[in-house]
Amino acid sequence: MKNLYWHVYQNLEKELLEIGETIFVVDNQLDVYSMRIADLLVRTCVEIEAVSKELYFANNGPIPRDKHPYFDQDCLGYLNKKWLLSKKKVYLSCASFFIKDSEMLEMIPLEKGHHFKKDLAKWMEAYHAVKHDRMENLGKGCLRNLIPAMAALYLLNIYLKDQVVSLHKDKNGDSYDWSFGSRVFSIKCHKADESVGKEFHYRKLEDYDECVYLAKQTDESHEEAAIQFNLLNEKISKTAQDKIPEIIVEKINSGELPFDEYLQENVNKLMPKMQSDIMVSVARQNGREFTKAIMGLEFEGVLNKNQY
Repeated sequence: MKNLYWHVYQNLEKELLEIGETIFVVDNQLDVYSMRIADLLVRTCVEIEAVSKELYFANNGPIPRDKHPYFDQDCLGYLNKKWLLSKKKVYLSCASFFIKDSEMLEMIPLEKGHHFKKDLAKWMEAYHAVKHDRMENLGKGCLRNLIPAMAALYLLNIYLKDQVVSLHKDKNGDSYDWSFGSRVFSIKCHKADESVGKEFHYRKLEDYDECVYLAKQTDESHEEAAIQFNLLNEKISKTAQDKIPEIIVEKINSGELPFDEYLQENVNKLMPKMQSDIMVSVARQNGREFTKAIMGLEFEGVLNKNQY
């Protein structure tokens, strides 16, 4: 079923590229319209209806199939609430399109995609207009509406595929082709980091919500690094617990730390330095396995489902 939807998308994309062979696709051509473009817009949006419903039912949408939920307010609304689809960006990366319009180069195709009747996405408004009265609204069957509609279908298909991507050692995902085989669009992957703590914590950057994919440490490699981190941390804590009292006594005996009413205050001032010195010393002596685990971190790309 998943392959069927992607195959249909690829055929629609192929037709868009064929139009690009006839029309020199630049900014002042975006409002060019034709019966063929209008037909392709309608077929693209019919497919959006189908894929959005497939995703809705596959992800436990509350309205059953026999009640016929609306694809926009029900299906896309539900999916947006789960995954923030209305913030996800799709990039126009077609080598044969020469568009400079920033809103076309970086689209948020499902912004307002779940709205119903009022304040609709422009491509959806055009779809309803062309579907119900094509001759009267033929001018809305233009590239300016078709391209974002197809970007929306592309995005929904990526969510339907739900593919986990192996990035190996590439924590930024820079070496991977984030078009997923499209010749027109691509998406962005959120960068991972190499930090390891007692528990897994995903570090969100400012572009988290707009990224369709997230680079992250694989569970297996993170678990091994976390184990070594916790072991090293325990050694540091135990050493600090044993050594700091000894260091304080030595400093008192040597006269470096006066035994007077300011003793506790002076100890508190020295504490960060003593802890830091112990941490460095223990890490040098016992950090080999932790360093090895950090060097062994592997990364993968997962779909951004607002899970972190």
